[in-house]
Order: sequence, then structure tokens, then C-alpha cells
Amino acid sequence: MEGFTYRGAGVDVVAEEQGGDWVVRVAGELDLAGVPVLRDAVARLGRHPGRLVLDLSRLGFIDSTGVRLLVEIDEQAGGTVALLAPSHAVTRVLDLTGLADRFPRAGDLPEPALRADP
Repeated sequence: MEGFTYRGAGVDVVAEEQGGDWVVRVAGELDLAGVPVLRDAVARLGRHPGRLVLDLSRLGFIDSTGVRLLVEIDEQAGGTVALLAPSHAVTRVLDLTGLADRFPRAGDLPEPALRADP
């Protein structure tokens, strides 16, 4: 599958396959309006053998609906979702909700998932 981009409601999502993993870059705000954009993008990926890496380095805001979506995505992927460079806003919310340890950091992933530049 080729990479793709979804845009709308204050959030941009770019998905690229890298070394058997899918890296999904999310920028903007992940709130009630933006959640459907990321949900649709991840649904398009379907089941795949590699890991799903969410690059949240450019996510400036996340609310409870965004956090819930991250948990849903992780559950659907069988707990194989990793976060790449989550922004301060994301890290703070995950810390406050007690979910920081749920998602491994992408530094724990094989090298191919770390090489790409946005």
C-alpha cells in the first residue's frame, strides 16, 4: 500500500510504510473534531504484520477523546502501537491520565521505523 495523507478539522495525518512498520504522523489538534480524521486514517491501514508507530511530535493539543482514540487504536492493534517523540502536550496528558507506560516509545523499535523525516 502506498502512503497517504488525511487532512481536516485542525489535524493532518500522514501515513508511510517504513521497513514493514507503518509510521503515522499526526500534526495539529487531536480533539472531538479531529479524532475522526485519525480514526479513518488508521482504519485505512487495516491489519498489517508490522508495528504501528504514531509520531505525535507535532501534536499541539490532545483532549480526552484523542486519548481514548489512542487507547482504541492500541487495543485494535493488539498492543503493538508505539509513540515516536510525543509532544509535551501529549506527554503531559498521558502522565496525568496514568497512561504514559501503556505506550512504548519508538526508540524501542527497530531502526527502520526511526529513520524517516517528515
